[in-house]
Amino acid sequence: MTEGLLGARGGSTFEIFSAGTHPRSVHPLVVRVMAKLDIDISEEAGHRAKGIEEFAPQHPMDLVITVCDETQETCPFFSNAHRQIHWKFPDMRLLARSRNAWRSSDRSVI
Repeated sequence: MTEGLLGARGGSTFEIFSAGTHPRSVHPLVVRVMAKLDIDISEEAGHRAKGIEEFAPQHPMDLVITVCDETQETCPFFSNAHRQIHWKFPDMRLLARSRNAWRSSDRSVI
């Protein structure tokens, strides 16, 4: 979500890297929510879930933003980041288990 949203809104202003601690696939409900904003983050559009180890050898990053409730505790420290902050919001995969929770939170997250 973050990569798709910042990429769509920020254009080439930012170089965006997005990854997870336990990557799986791009969740269909997340794809649907982003489509409401006319942002295609589907695998067909070239998006895929990536692990943070892909970015370990990256050049120094200006800012690393971690998201989701549990990630702050499990996400490693990025020594190549000039600044690292945490934005706390619900994990979409956990919300997807409850359609009512998903519907009430999808707009608040994005």
